[in-house]
Amino acid sequence: LPWAALALGCAAYLYKCVTFTYRLTDRAVHADFGPLFRPVPPLELAAVRGVRVRAGPLARALGVGRVDVRSA
Repeated sequence: LPWAALALGCAAYLYKCVTFTYRLTDRAVHADFGPLFRPVPPLELAAVRGVRVRAGPLARALGVGRVDVRSA
């Protein structure tokens, strides 16, 4: 059972890494979470009220992080 949980966790992580994509255009932020999730409507840049970027030491070393976008 622990191996099954580990395999499921790894599969979920790989799915997220491969299919979760974000695009920023001059008008909106677009997010796509792959075929297992409903489409998300684009977030117009006029509705953005704040952006916060966070990353721990390991994430910074790997060149990744988290971007929180707040909207109205």
